[in-house]
Amino acid sequence: MELYFIINMDSSTNSFSIMPITKEEYEKKIVEPAKAFGNQEDSVQKNEYNNISQKYYEEEDIVDLYFQDYLKMALYNPDEAYNMLDETYKQKKFGNLENYKNYIIENKEKYEAMCKDARKKYDDFETYEEYEEYYRQISKSGLSQYNINQKDGIKQYVCIDNDGSYYVFDINSIMDYTVILDTYTIDLPEFTEKYNNASDAEKVLMNIQRVFDAINDKDYRYVYNKLDATFRQNNFPTEADFENYIKQNFYENNTIAYSNYKTSGDLHIYEISIKDKNNENNKAKTKNFIMQLKEGTDFVMSFNVQ
Repeated sequence: MELYFIINMDSSTNSFSIMPITKEEYEKKIVEPAKAFGNQEDSVQKNEYNNISQKYYEEEDIVDLYFQDYLKMALYNPDEAYNMLDETYKQKKFGNLENYKNYIIENKEKYEAMCKDARKKYDDFETYEEYEEYYRQISKSGLSQYNINQKDGIKQYVCIDNDGSYYVFDINSIMDYTVILDTYTIDLPEFTEKYNNASDAEKVLMNIQRVFDAINDKDYRYVYNKLDATFRQNNFPTEADFENYIKQNFYENNTIAYSNYKTSGDLHIYEISIKDKNNENNKAKTKNFIMQLKEGTDFVMSFNVQ
């Protein structure tokens, strides 16, 4: 159901009014030049409910507005959130709405911890200690940093949360934006430029980081499709087999370090140490990643499964 309204703002009384209109009136109004206040019939009577409060927003506040808006839409209106995704990215990463909804379900706990409107309240807990522990946990959730770019005349916010996940907002106009949820599904210009200027050893490391970004994001399909065909058939005939292996042999949130780089023909081999970001007491796991670079930014890989 579509509803249309006119919001009148009167700077002389610092107040506003809201009036419902028809779709036809709306379509007529948006092509008319804006009309300034001044006539008595246009003035707004101030009352206790329609005061206009003004706030100066720092860039950090604006970034958080877009971030929180997307989180709320993803949690409470995933159909609309799906339409807010960059079109090329949406088709390549998800393909359809159902896959996107499954992605949100997989990340629901994380999204609810970061979304201010979805967080639990004190009344949801039986004891203050339980609430305190919950608040201690969610206080670690949210954005850790952001960068501002100009892309073809459009402002772009590149945001990273505390788990290292990316959210790239392309701003068309106020609260009108598209979003990309990682930096590995499609090649962003910044990545491509850095990749093209890197040595082969550096390219391999960049690709390994993309793989672990996808694993942390629970995007098992991306990693599965990057496996060498023979290796995949011999070890993980189905994507479900691979997903089960990852869940049993990797951590919920992985961090990596690398060592012992070597090559064999066109194969690049790194020893990768995998640690649990959420629990430093867990023992690090070591795996050898073997990668073959392909055209552009493409690659295939394998690793020791034991």
